[in-house]
Amino acid sequence: IKQNLKVYPNPASTNITIKGDFIADQNISIYNVLGQKVMQSTLKSDENVLDISSLALGVYTIRFNETKTTIKFVKN
Repeated sequence: IKQNLKVYPNPASTNITIKGDFIADQNISIYNVLGQKVMQSTLKSDENVLDISSLALGVYTIRFNETKTTIKFVKN
């Protein structure tokens, strides 16, 4: 999964797109820099748009729960 994983735009302000070769119904969690879970979602396809407009400005980590992969993005 990791070699094809893309999160864009980065930095982002309202939406991020998560693209990759995913297992069906991959669960993700988004954490802030304090390690607090601020959002979770299930990826339904190879390209998913998440609304991040409610998140505070800062750096976040997306954790792909099944593969234990993480990727960072910046909300600005």
